[in-house]
Amino acid sequence: MHGEPAEDAPLGRGQVDSSGGLPLQVIGFVLVHMGISPMMALGTDLVVGSAPPEKAGSAAAMSETGMEFGIALGIAGLGSVVTAVYRNETADTLPQDLPDDTAHAARDTLANADAASRDLPDSLAPELLEPAREAFTHGLNVAAGVAGAIVAVLALLAVGAMVLLREVRTGFDGDDGGTAAVEATSSEPAEAAVGAERQ
Repeated sequence: MHGEPAEDAPLGRGQVDSSGGLPLQVIGFVLVHMGISPMMALGTDLVVGSAPPEKAGSAAAMSETGMEFGIALGIAGLGSVVTAVYRNETADTLPQDLPDDTAHAARDTLANADAASRDLPDSLAPELLEPAREAFTHGLNVAAGVAGAIVAVLALLAVGAMVLLREVRTGFDGDDGGTAAVEATSSEPAEAAVGAERQ
């Protein structure tokens, strides 16, 4: 990608380059949080509301723990993707005349590359920073594409689950079959007693 927009990545996060794209980045974050906020509020309400009153605290704790674990897992997974792409690209794009310790530090993280560039001559610093920024931006775009693919798969699974579970009866959907069966079972002893008295 190297500074060009990622056409197959989600809006905002995958459409920026190393030298601009701030408006798209802000729009992307706004759209993401507009979608996440209602889901978090409604999800917590569903979890807590479906639990017995005496278990509401435990249900809320489980919901919060699951959410925090998912966030941490996402950051770890997608961060690993960004790091892998960055290190793979900087291994071939950094200037060849860099000192070994400077090159090693710059290949580790973008922050190290930025710090190392301050000790280099003015003619060499841009040659270090530009490919490092390009590699980091490419890593972010790839991670955004991976996240978009995961969201698409999960959305398809959710739709499939909704279709499959639509026909599943819970016993509380207005069908009085279960109630009628309970009433019939409970009335059998009474009918037997009345029959015995008549005899």
